[in-house]
Amino acid sequence: MKSLTRAGIRTTEFWLALLAFVAINLAALYSDQPWAHLAAIVGDAIVAAGYGFARSSVKRTEVAAESAANERRDVIKMQAAAAAQTLLNKNKR
Repeated sequence: MKSLTRAGIRTTEFWLALLAFVAINLAALYSDQPWAHLAAIVGDAIVAAGYGFARSSVKRTEVAAESAANERRDVIKMQAAAAAQTLLNKNKR
């Protein structure tokens, strides 16, 4: 089965996460507030967690789809084997 997921760098969520990292860190860099650096760290952690969650949910969906396709293929094989066995049993009579 062909993979439906793309490499991380080719995804929209990667570029949005990168843009968020840059924006957060630039805002913290040019801020005079002492809490801005802490806010940048927290913001970066949230963006990283969001990116990781987005990628893992895509991969989980692909694995589930592949598993369902494999189950359907197995059912078809079992049905074909049962039909072949039925034909063999009829021919033996």
